[in-house]
Amino acid sequence: MDAAGRRPSHRGISRCWVPSFQPLTGPFLHREPDFADLVQLVAAERQLAPSLVEKDYWVTFCLSELIHEGWTVYFKGGTSLSKGYGIIERFSEDLDLKLIPPASAAAAAEINWRSQGSCAIEQRRSFFDRLHRALSITDCQVVEELRDEWQRSLHLRVEYPSTSGELPAPLRAGVLLEIGHARVTPSEPRPMDSWVMEQARASGVASYSAHKPVAVECVLPVVTLLEKLDAISRGYANLQRSAAGFVRHYEDAAAIVEYLQRENEWDQRRVAAVYHEMIESKDMRKLDFNVAALTLPPSERTAQLESAWAEAAVLHWGPRRSLREVVECIQGSVRPALNQA
Repeated sequence: MDAAGRRPSHRGISRCWVPSFQPLTGPFLHREPDFADLVQLVAAERQLAPSLVEKDYWVTFCLSELIHEGWTVYFKGGTSLSKGYGIIERFSEDLDLKLIPPASAAAAAEINWRSQGSCAIEQRRSFFDRLHRALSITDCQVVEELRDEWQRSLHLRVEYPSTSGELPAPLRAGVLLEIGHARVTPSEPRPMDSWVMEQARASGVASYSAHKPVAVECVLPVVTLLEKLDAISRGYANLQRSAAGFVRHYEDAAAIVEYLQRENEWDQRRVAAVYHEMIESKDMRKLDFNVAALTLPPSERTAQLESAWAEAAVLHWGPRRSLREVVECIQGSVRPALNQA
């Protein structure tokens, strides 16, 4: 395995996977006795560590289960860019979600997410408690890992039965669900499937009813672009914040710009309209493209970002550009769209 978690192609592994038996009822692919062989096959073809391919399976499985069980699921952040849109080729540690349990939409709509008053905090605490109790994933354990003191964010880790060993650092075992109240409009449904299910279907195995492709409501990339630029500005200025915690936002932002341009969806007036709307609704602060975060002058902070950029290679499975190049992309495309002087 190389530094990026890739393995050399395995000779002798059949490209056509056939399960050792056909399950009759309630089929789950991971219950097949040779599920690990399928993971190895896909890993070899994609030149990735099997543990990464297995995690991709469970990420999609978690989303599929929630949707089939009637949860309202809004998907945002880095994993929505990779799994929902194919914009980036990077693994994320967490799934950034807005979740509403079945038949709870009315109650969720009444929650005050901004107030720091004791009644509002207790209201959010109660909502998260109910959400955690209601959330279950077949064959997995769901463990609470973190809540912020204001009860605005809940982290639940889905611990799945792994057959492929440890994940490359800095990824941790399990699927982390980062749940909170966030802007989820505008959004659109995007089809999502795992690499191993794609391989199973290509092999003519279509009986896994628990793995029907799902459409997950994903926040539009233009919103994610602006959120990431806001996070970059905040992260750079906060010297207590590790560079590794936000350096990915640079690459993601540039990838979104290039995706929208490639798809002929880059509309400067639309970007500006969403930007001003998000400022008005206090979902972000006004961007200043002259600050160090978006110019990267020589400094200790910039050096930290360069180092974190290099260390993040393990999370990527596609080609990358330099940090300077992606900043140039952001300056050359987003700044004119927002009419920055």
